[in-house]
Amino acid sequence: MLPESERTILEAAVNGLLSSFDPLDAMQEIGIRELFTKDEFNLIKNNKNRQSRISTFFRFYVRKSGITLEPLREYFRHSTQGYLADLLCGIGLLPSCGGPSTSGDCATTHPRILHALSETMVPPRVKNHVQRQGMVKMICDKLISLANMDSFWLVLEGVAGSGKTSLIVDVLRDCPHLLSMYFSDVIWVRDQSTESSQLANVFAHTRVMVTQAESLERFSEDPEAMKLDVAKCLSAMSFPLVIVDEVYLEESVRWFDGLNCRIVTTSSNRGIFRSAANHVERVTLDSCRQFSTEDTRKMFSDSRPTPSTSLINSLVTETGGNPALISKIKELSRNRTDRLQRWLQLLKEGQLHRLKCSTSYPSASMCDAFSKMTSSLTSGEIAALKSLTKFSPETSFSLADALKTMPIDVCGRQSEVDRALEILEVFVDCILLEEVETNADNLEEHYRYQMSPAIHKFLCDDPQATPEETDGRRPKTKSFWDVKSWLGMGRLLGISTVIAGAAFIGFRRFSE
Repeated sequence: MLPESERTILEAAVNGLLSSFDPLDAMQEIGIRELFTKDEFNLIKNNKNRQSRISTFFRFYVRKSGITLEPLREYFRHSTQGYLADLLCGIGLLPSCGGPSTSGDCATTHPRILHALSETMVPPRVKNHVQRQGMVKMICDKLISLANMDSFWLVLEGVAGSGKTSLIVDVLRDCPHLLSMYFSDVIWVRDQSTESSQLANVFAHTRVMVTQAESLERFSEDPEAMKLDVAKCLSAMSFPLVIVDEVYLEESVRWFDGLNCRIVTTSSNRGIFRSAANHVERVTLDSCRQFSTEDTRKMFSDSRPTPSTSLINSLVTETGGNPALISKIKELSRNRTDRLQRWLQLLKEGQLHRLKCSTSYPSASMCDAFSKMTSSLTSGEIAALKSLTKFSPETSFSLADALKTMPIDVCGRQSEVDRALEILEVFVDCILLEEVETNADNLEEHYRYQMSPAIHKFLCDDPQATPEETDGRRPKTKSFWDVKSWLGMGRLLGISTVIAGAAFIGFRRFSE
């Protein structure tokens, strides 16, 4: 394997190599040609475009044992590309190279890579973007460590709105060496299916994304036939990377798993990936990996007057640092701190449904997004989950506490403890609860759980508790002469329907 220090320099020099380097020229030199096997040489040579040749060349090069960049430096020194030799010596590299860009500026990414991303429908950066450099670097490093495998799942799991999709976009745009040295193609598929009947469209879209236009005439609607077609197309690519965004169903996992390829996916249900046969690596965006106070301060840096530290801290506490929810509050506040205080107060009062606006996030309301997370739960499980809102999101609760709170139906010989653990495990799988590590010996105290503030507010939210938003007209009120009101009043007072009706007619005639 190429030493890490050499690999870091090579990753930083990617943009320069993409501009002028062609592996076919370099492999005319015997010293470089001998580094590759005949099969590897043919794979490099058979790539139709230069970017794919570069990706394939370095894919093999960085994995050679007992090798350095010196053969390439010597080649560039004796050719007319001495400046590339300087780059591979670390001379002339930009200070931000060698890792994810801290600027968030797409100009740092080579135009060829930007073109490749746009061709495969990779989304742009979100509005109100905040760079999470540490997370981007961690995900990038995981992808590099997995790149040697022919098939894998890298699962970014977290509550709705935790920034999973945004992080993948940042990784692809800020780490150009991924598509130059480790992967040759990106296929971006958005799933979002919460019902099995919706999956056919997802599978068909995937087939269209990877198939040449002339081959689409022979189109089968059978899922297994489509899977075979997609797998065949992927095998013809050098080192494809498939991104499947927002996966909710186990059937979707099984279908994509059958492609036996390299997959990065986002989901708010970790349990469904147990059905995958291929290797699964997870990155969990738990409460420790949401927006920090500093991230939130950056988002509201243009608000006037500048929000106080206590206000920012309160916002992070009430939202749990949920990036999508904070972004919606940012839009609704319109860069005014007084409006920010108003929306924060509504959130404190449990009126999450009022924070509704269109942003780059797919759902206008976070209530809609969180509803997808609970779509697989039964009515009994939802009742049990809502009962846990008696515990503050700032503190954890034990299994013993949950046993006293949750309505539990026990069947057969199953104990209440076993049934409670079973239900709580479902909530953990759906990322509606987080498990808190403890060293307690007692079973009922060993298991502890905590609910995120955003999920807590969603479950406590009652749209009927406040008047509905209107389009400027006064809300409708019931008339004094509404016959249904009189009949209802009669039932409340224990008066028969006939007497209440007669009283209504009498008062109505008297008023006329």
